[in-house]
Amino acid sequence: MERKVNKQMKPQMKNKITKLSIIILFVVIVVIAVSAGFIWASYRPESPNQLDIADINYDFVVFSINDEPVTFREFNQSVLHVRSRVLSYFIVAGVDTSCPDFWHTPIDGRVPVDELKLEAIDRSARIKVLQMYARNLGLMDDISYDAFLQGFEDENQRRIDTLHAGGIIFGPQQYNEMLFFDIRAADTEDAVRRALAPTLSATDDELYELFLAEWQETPAESGWLFVEQLTASFMPDGYLFSHEAKTLMESVFEQARLGACLIELAESSNYLYFESRFLGLRRGEGNVRTRAAIQTGREMQVGEISEVFQDQNSWAIISLVDRNEEAYLDFDDLWVIMQRTQAERRFIEYINGLVEAAEIIIKQDTADTVTDLLSRVGE
Repeated sequence: MERKVNKQMKPQMKNKITKLSIIILFVVIVVIAVSAGFIWASYRPESPNQLDIADINYDFVVFSINDEPVTFREFNQSVLHVRSRVLSYFIVAGVDTSCPDFWHTPIDGRVPVDELKLEAIDRSARIKVLQMYARNLGLMDDISYDAFLQGFEDENQRRIDTLHAGGIIFGPQQYNEMLFFDIRAADTEDAVRRALAPTLSATDDELYELFLAEWQETPAESGWLFVEQLTASFMPDGYLFSHEAKTLMESVFEQARLGACLIELAESSNYLYFESRFLGLRRGEGNVRTRAAIQTGREMQVGEISEVFQDQNSWAIISLVDRNEEAYLDFDDLWVIMQRTQAERRFIEYINGLVEAAEIIIKQDTADTVTDLLSRVGE
């Protein structure tokens, strides 16, 4: 009897053990899945390069300007553009920007992430105003970000097709989204500036008033340097960071010293810019960009190449072509440069006026999401 009972109990025990094993295994799988979920939910990118906005695909509207929407993906282009400027402001103020809580810590009443948001809104609004103006002039048909992305894709495909056909392209083989956006924004601004040119020119009487107010100098205090300058701009005005631009300039410095033509050096890289500069000695003392070149040029001999120096948002070298420290510059000598100066001032004033008059409505229901995403850009 006992043996029969024992034989009957063994299969039952085996079934119980099997069921218990399955339950334990199920519990373990659930625990692992839940833990993985918490880890994924708490993950944050460690650098701006890890935040790929194309993968996040946040195409919600951040704000509208005169009823024209600006999505986060479009807004993010301005965020990336102004980020270095915001960081520079706080670095100069002595703030440790590597601190984990930096973006959300009030500093003299200013919260970095809020400053980043405001700077980006200002830039995005200005670009959108220029796009709307260009559309009104018939220079653009569609100013949506979707239209930009289609143009971005088409241009990169055109470059691929051209290279495969053995053709020549200028610039990079493939654009990234930020670079192409900045180029298109600059192209739009130039197109609007050219369209407005007839209304921006000044009369001779207006220029003479400008001459008396800002340009007139006595012979003893006048003088000029004529230089050829090679420049590598860095963020926010260019596409390189400061150390990258400096390294680039240092790489071509020895070539220039050995007699390489500055124009040819500029043509050898997408990031180098050449210009001939006429520098008035007295007037240049008040201008950061001009002052840097003048202070460098004062110590140089004609034909000499300078060391690499910082010229506002650029690293640069200059070649001194000619100099005259006692020349008197009269109204006729300065007419062209004064006309350009006045036209640029009027253009900036006009566009700034359009931006200030525009109705900007920030979407409050997405404000927290925007702040969170900006923090991730900042990390």
